[in-house]
Amino acid sequence: MYLIKEKPEDFLVEEIPKFEIKDKGDYSYFLLEKRLWETKKVVREICKKLRIKEKRINISGIKDRNAVTKQYFSVYKIDKTKVESLNFKDLKIKFIGYGDERLRLGGIKENRFKIVVRNLDKKIKIPSYLRVENYFDDQRFREKNKILGKLLLKRDFKQFFLISNLDIDNDYVSNLRKIGKWKLQFYINSYQSWLFNEYLSEFIKKDYFSVDYKEGTFLFSNKKLKNFKIPIVSFDTKLGGIYKNILKKEGINLNDFLIRELPELINEGVTRDAFVDVEIKNKYSKDELHEGKYKCLLEFGLKAGSYATIVVRKIFKV
Repeated sequence: MYLIKEKPEDFLVEEIPKFEIKDKGDYSYFLLEKRLWETKKVVREICKKLRIKEKRINISGIKDRNAVTKQYFSVYKIDKTKVESLNFKDLKIKFIGYGDERLRLGGIKENRFKIVVRNLDKKIKIPSYLRVENYFDDQRFREKNKILGKLLLKRDFKQFFLISNLDIDNDYVSNLRKIGKWKLQFYINSYQSWLFNEYLSEFIKKDYFSVDYKEGTFLFSNKKLKNFKIPIVSFDTKLGGIYKNILKKEGINLNDFLIRELPELINEGVTRDAFVDVEIKNKYSKDELHEGKYKCLLEFGLKAGSYATIVVRKIFKV
């Protein structure tokens, strides 16, 4: 069984930005290098130190905690020296420049990865080019995110709070709003992501190998299949046969995505590529942490929203 993230330095991620840097502007851009930090916690701590509201800081992506990551964030109308002077353990902040727009999730050219895969019994041949199924991986389904998302769609607010272990009165909607739009939307997105995974696995029916994950089973094709777009299900999605069957089993219909009690959570449907094309460099060497084993350094880039761990799963079939 291969191992990744045994050390934070085994999983390096760097955002490749696409924002325009200017000499002046309402937004200040910073490069953040972090180790063993959750992105959202970094934002909270920075805001606390600067005594500003969190909505003034925007990020391009949410990165793994158990990793070393380089990513960007913007701050609205701030003295750059106040931000650069902040001091946190395992965090480095560098001013990049100014701009006229805040950063947005997914608003980067790509993420570049350097991943050390350890505890390998043998060296396997790794192709320099690979078409990979664009699944959402376990990181998307931490704790009870998927379950909570479905409960929100079904308006089972009582059960939502019971599972969340939150003590509340009977005013469910007001208490949900206290949790925050971002977090509630993330729960729904988690369920939508699982539905996407189920669709893609159902599509791949022939000549595949399977890998279990937290919420089910990934099917990976042994052939290079043609890429296409899969809807992320919402109220306005035009359903084909695969999704109709999945939603029927789940007891979900499209009207469930119109949460009229919380209209701020209603979003139009979007699509996601079924596959991503990856150019890969690799290098084997002896694994200093596991006697008699090999380690493999993988280097590749992925567009925002795609998971490097899925690439690793496809290569090593585990």
